[in-house]
Amino acid sequence: MKIIVSKSVIEGAANMLSKVINAKNALPILADILCEVKDKKMQMTASDSEVIMSMSIELETQEGEGRFCVGADLLRNALGQLAEQPVTILATTESDMKFTLQHSTGETFFPLENADEYPLPMAEKYNETLDTLKGQWLTDALKRCLWATANDDLRPIMCGVYFALKDGYLDIVASDGHALVKSHYSVIDQVALNRIGSFIMPKKVAKILGDVTTTDAKVEWNDRWAHVNVGLCDVTFRLIEGKYPNYNSVIPEDQQLCAIVPRAFIMNSIRKVIPFALDNCGSKLLRMSFEKDKLTLTGENFDFQMGAHDTMTIDYPHSPIEIGVNGSTLLTIMAKVCSGQEVCVNMTDASRAITIEPSEQDDDCKVTMLAMPMMLTNE
Repeated sequence: MKIIVSKSVIEGAANMLSKVINAKNALPILADILCEVKDKKMQMTASDSEVIMSMSIELETQEGEGRFCVGADLLRNALGQLAEQPVTILATTESDMKFTLQHSTGETFFPLENADEYPLPMAEKYNETLDTLKGQWLTDALKRCLWATANDDLRPIMCGVYFALKDGYLDIVASDGHALVKSHYSVIDQVALNRIGSFIMPKKVAKILGDVTTTDAKVEWNDRWAHVNVGLCDVTFRLIEGKYPNYNSVIPEDQQLCAIVPRAFIMNSIRKVIPFALDNCGSKLLRMSFEKDKLTLTGENFDFQMGAHDTMTIDYPHSPIEIGVNGSTLLTIMAKVCSGQEVCVNMTDASRAITIEPSEQDDDCKVTMLAMPMMLTNE
């Protein structure tokens, strides 16, 4: 079998598929990429037995067809130092099982493995389908919320991203119990009206799909598995099983206190104060003091007799209030999740969570971020 393909095309696919492959695998062949050459295309597949990702790439020339398994690291190393050019791949899939990559200044060769030994799950039947989810919505929501997923093996359902479809609206949510990010999308399509369904996507899959941008995505799922098609990329994965908490119940309603805060200013202020705040297992306690058209951020560490505060001008016409927050969480929300020049900080009282929203929201998507309060101490 002989094929000619662009170096950047096959390398890009190999790099993306390698994100699925684990550093250590129960089956050695799962360190390989399964390749199937047919109809001037090559379907490339990687799996860790619970996540299966396939990508289809166009070939410039094809002579013969067949299937083979190539080591992912070997393939990436062979391509990594080459300049952009067409490369020729010779794959012998019979007796000697050899892979040869020819380029303008030389060649690289190494053994192949039998494609028949590569394990793939049985085809699933899906009972829920979302046909026209915008690819940009999907990638934006996943990038926005990934940081808020938990890293707690005792609560696996909090380690994933929750998708909830109800009456044509879609929520994409992540929370670790201390912070929450929710992207609420308007009517997806008319077919989605009057339907209810949900699933929990593993963090590994969310990271992979967060790097894939396309025009539309198709999502299918059942009780155990889900499948996402984004252009020439397909990802099939086992779902995290369990019931996700009622995230809407922790988002306060009718918050009467609202401050309009310049995003760049508050990020700069947090960075000034946070090095001198009390560090409790990574939770940097900051005091947010709201007065008329003024916000003061204070960080203090009485054990080491140090502290800092910084004041900025904001739009806040309400009565004074002080709230304790995790400075690290607040900075991440402002820097990685929010967009635009200003953000709305909504509050009820010092004992309830604050919600943060961009001052300008898209008509199709409403983004809400929540940070739980921390107890303030006066020493």
